[in-house]
Amino acid sequence: MQGLFVASFVTSLGSGHALLLASGTAVMGGDAHFFFTGTLRQTGKFLSIALKIRRHTAGRPSVLNLDEYDLNLTGPAASLRFAGTSPQMPGVSSTVILERAPVGGDHAGWREMLERCLGADQPASADDSAASKSAAGPVPKT
Repeated sequence: MQGLFVASFVTSLGSGHALLLASGTAVMGGDAHFFFTGTLRQTGKFLSIALKIRRHTAGRPSVLNLDEYDLNLTGPAASLRFAGTSPQMPGVSSTVILERAPVGGDHAGWREMLERCLGADQPASADDSAASKSAAGPVPKT
């Protein structure tokens, strides 16, 4: 499995989206509040992904209501749908669904993907960011 994906995380405690980059056996990614690194292993038709997830910015809670945790995912490579568990939250199951990121000139697809991953509290484009800065007034000089 190689490429850029939108990862949809769902648990009984919450849900969220992040960007995930898979290259060889390395996995990395994140969203507006969390980042993760990990490893990918393929055995036959199944994938195992081990993630270490950490908060980088204050804000919304994670899907497990923790600021730092491990998430172990397994599932068939062809479906890109994984079942997950965390040793820090035994008994709480996770589902992660990967969707390949849009390629080429599909700007609407990229915008939708970024809005899902960044959340409603983050601008999805440079134009949105500039508009929100001007609405808030000038940035003080230090």
